[in-house]
Amino acid sequence: MDMKYGVMTYEDTSMGTNIGDYIQSIAARQYLPRVDSYVNREYLDKVSDGSIKLIMNGWFTLHPENWPPSDDIIPLFVAFHINATHAAKMLTSSTWKYLKMHEPVGCRDQYTFDVLSRGGVNAYLSGCLTLTLDSYKIPDNERNDKIYIVDPIFNLMSVRDGFTTLRMAASYIRRGLFLDSYKRHLLINKIIHPSIRQRAEWRHHMLKPNNLNENARFGIADSLLKEYARARCVITSRIHCALPCLALGTPVIFINSFEDESNLSRLNGLTDLFHVINLNIKTGSYSSNFSLENNQITLNTIIPNKENYQKFANPLKERCRKFVEEY
Repeated sequence: MDMKYGVMTYEDTSMGTNIGDYIQSIAARQYLPRVDSYVNREYLDKVSDGSIKLIMNGWFTLHPENWPPSDDIIPLFVAFHINATHAAKMLTSSTWKYLKMHEPVGCRDQYTFDVLSRGGVNAYLSGCLTLTLDSYKIPDNERNDKIYIVDPIFNLMSVRDGFTTLRMAASYIRRGLFLDSYKRHLLINKIIHPSIRQRAEWRHHMLKPNNLNENARFGIADSLLKEYARARCVITSRIHCALPCLALGTPVIFINSFEDESNLSRLNGLTDLFHVINLNIKTGSYSSNFSLENNQITLNTIIPNKENYQKFANPLKERCRKFVEEY
C-alpha cells in the first residue's frame, strides 16, 4: 500500500483565520510528493484513515486535551512550538511518552527546546520551517518597488480588529480598547516615517471570521508569499511574515512589542535572526539593533537581512527530504 501524506489545517479562533499558520503548512507541503488529506492540527488524535506522514511544525495547541496524536500519524517533529500558556495541560505522561517515541524533536524556539530537554526528550533547536521557503525567491531584477506594512504592533488592537464582528465591537467599546487603537496609531507614526507610511501597502495575516475552504486559505497564503518575494521591503510584527522574508531575500524589519508569556515563549531565539525594533508599549520608547535615520524607519533604512538564518534552513531541508524518502 502506498504511503499517504498529510498537511495540517487549522481551526479558527474568535478573531478569525491566522494565515501565518497556512504559510507554515505551505513550508511543509513543498517537501511532499502529493497531499492525500488535510489534517486539522487541533484534532490529530481523531485521525483514523491509515498511516499518514505528517510534518509536525508550528504552534501547539488550542486543544491540549487532544494530545497525543493518533498512532496512524507518522510524525516528523521539526520547527515544533509548545506554547507556554498550554504547556502544562499538553505535557501529560502520555505526551511525554509519545515525544520520546518520536525523538529527536526539532524545536522552533529556545523555550520549547528548554522545556523538552528538561523533561528528558532528545531535542534540538531547528528554527522555523518557513526559513526554507526560498522556492518562492525570485531574481532581484524582477523585484518591484513596493513596501508592505504587515500587522505592526498587533498586540495593541486596531480599529479593524474591533469591527471584526458587531459583538466584538461592543466588547471593544465596553472595555475601552479603542484607546489601544489610538495608541497603536501614534506608535506606528512615531516609528515609521511618513515617506514609508504614505506609499506602503498594508497587509493582514488575520482574516475576519469566514467560510473560506482550505484551498482558498492556502491560496491567500500563497499570494502573500509571492507579494513579499517581489517587495522592496517589509515591516511587520508577524514572525510568519518576517521569517519567510529571510528565505525570500526580502529586506524585513521586525517590530517587537510583546511582553506577554505566550508571545515571549514563541519568539525566544527567533528575533536574533532579524533587524529588530524593540518597543516598550507602556513608555513608547524603543531601540533597534541596526541604525535608524533620525530614530525612524525611512526609505534609507532598507538594509540587507542577516544571514544567520541559514544555519537552520539547510538542515531543515535535509531532514524533511529524508523523512519523505524513508518508507
